[in-house]
Amino acid sequence: MDFKDLVMQRYAARAYTGERIPEEKIEALLELVRWAPSGLNLQPWRIKVVEDAPTKGALMEAAFGQPQVGACSHLLVLCADSDLAGRIGELEQLMRQAGSPEKERRRVIALARDMVSRMAPAQALAFAQQQVFLALAHALLGARALGFDGCPMTGFDGARVAARLGLPPRLVPTAMCPLGFGTDRPALRVRFPREELCL
Repeated sequence: MDFKDLVMQRYAARAYTGERIPEEKIEALLELVRWAPSGLNLQPWRIKVVEDAPTKGALMEAAFGQPQVGACSHLLVLCADSDLAGRIGELEQLMRQAGSPEKERRRVIALARDMVSRMAPAQALAFAQQQVFLALAHALLGARALGFDGCPMTGFDGARVAARLGLPPRLVPTAMCPLGFGTDRPALRVRFPREELCL
């Protein structure tokens, strides 16, 4: 399936067969998400994979009863990591271990530290949350490429999700993505014409 077909076939699945997605496909999806782009390559996200029914049920309540959260095979909870300074340190170590040229490593890390030093905490969180949506896009298209469906979600009580999952304060639930084999079909898909989108 080429990329155009993936884009055109993807839809927000809200009803699922109940069939479990094989673990190897979930692992393959997470590997695709791992390669999502991010600003300065900081990858300021963490993903919690939820499989058990009781936790999915509790998170469905935090998502105002949206049934796809409880009915899915696996639920991805994508969290923004607001500790950008810590992430920069981890990236520097990772680049060193990978053998990145010293000049390039110093350039990237200096640029990242300078950018982050200018951010108030709220700005750092906003930046991290913006990057989460790049990972979410990879998850949605990756799911379709691997033969199953997903649903992008931002309508939930993040504080309740964080409490249920026992997340540390620096990890902020930003998006959820139920995954499964969809049984519903998309309604007529409507998009603004390209002429209205392009300035």
